[in-house]
Amino acid sequence: MTPKDVVADYESVSMQGLELLAALEVQDVEVPLSDVGTYPASTVPTAFAFETYVHLRYDLFPPNGPLSGQPPASDEPRLASTLDWIEAALPQQNAHLLEAMNHAVEVRLEGLCERTLRVGDRDVGAHVTSDSDAFVRWVTQRGAWENLGVRTEGDPAALEVVRQLTVF
Repeated sequence: MTPKDVVADYESVSMQGLELLAALEVQDVEVPLSDVGTYPASTVPTAFAFETYVHLRYDLFPPNGPLSGQPPASDEPRLASTLDWIEAALPQQNAHLLEAMNHAVEVRLEGLCERTLRVGDRDVGAHVTSDSDAFVRWVTQRGAWENLGVRTEGDPAALEVVRQLTVF
């Protein structure tokens, strides 16, 4: 296929997929997603938004990807859906790490799509402050805190657990 054919095919398939995902948002059922976890049907569209956001920006473009140039800019609808997936998936995909935590950690996301996430269900013993887009990079293990301007304070053991979290 030519590059133009690939783009046309992607657009066609994407439109069909968006129609199916829109139908899922109103379903009141749990959807098992293999090793990713089980989620309410209304959450499944955010998984697709997450996959597209992450792979397009971090796996195709520099510094990790084969394409040259800059990835598409982040925008509120795409980043918000990506963060919604991370918030839903993080507890299921990291249960073994979260069980070992002595303190919860509050993660404050700044910039586009500001929000605060709580990791763990004990008393808060540490804080992480990160740009929202940088958070997506480090929670998918595509970047290190030291290179992304992440600021931390509090319980070193709890912070080490948060550093190891991964969402896929």
